[in-house]
Amino acid sequence: MAVLDRFQDPGYVNWLKAGQALLCTAEGIYDFCEGPIKQYHRKLHEKFPWKRCRDNCGDKKLCGVCTHRRREWRKDILTQFIPPSTPCWKNVKVDMWETNYWEIAKVFMGPGQDTTTAPSVTDPKGLLQLVINCMLFSNCVSRMESFQTVKQKRNEVFHSADFKLSYTELDDYINDMTTLLQDPTQLLKDDKAKEAIRVLQQVTHAQRSGIK
Repeated sequence: MAVLDRFQDPGYVNWLKAGQALLCTAEGIYDFCEGPIKQYHRKLHEKFPWKRCRDNCGDKKLCGVCTHRRREWRKDILTQFIPPSTPCWKNVKVDMWETNYWEIAKVFMGPGQDTTTAPSVTDPKGLLQLVINCMLFSNCVSRMESFQTVKQKRNEVFHSADFKLSYTELDDYINDMTTLLQDPTQLLKDDKAKEAIRVLQQVTHAQRSGIK
C-alpha cells in the first residue's frame, strides 16, 4: 500500500484519532497531576529546608550538608510509592529538586522522562504512570482502574502491528478516556477535564455520523 493511501484507510484514520484523543485526555489532567506534586514539593521544603550551602555543590560532588538533605528527600519520596512500582532515578536531576517540583513527579514515571519539566511537556504515558504509581493521588481518584485501563489500552494501540482500529475499538477507547476524565472525586469539576470531554464527544459524534 502506498504511503498516501494509508490516509484513505478508515482503520488507520481511527488509529490516528485514538492518538489525538489520548493527547486530549492528557491535556485534561495537566492541572490534576500538577496540584498534588506541587503541594508535596512545598511540604518537603518545610520538612527538610533546602538552604544553600557555602560550597555551591553541584550534582556530583556534594558537601555533608547537601548529601544529608538529598538523602532525606529521597527517603521521603520513597514512602509515596504504591507497590509494586519502583522509582526511576535516571529521570531525575537531583540538583533541581529545590526549584522544580516536576523533578519529583518524574521519579514515579518510566524511563525516558528525564528532559520533561512540566505536565504540559510530559507524554500521556508518563502522566498515567504518575497517577497510578504515586500515593499522593490515592485520595484524588475514586476509580484508579480507569487510569490503569487507559494505560493498558494506550499500550495496545501504540504497539499495534498494523496501526489500525475498528470503529468499535475507537469508540471503546474514547469511552474509557471519558470515564477517566469524569472521575467524581476531583476531575469531574476540573475545567481542563471538562474541555477534554467536550472534544472527545466531538470525535465520537463525528465518528458515529460517518464523518471522516
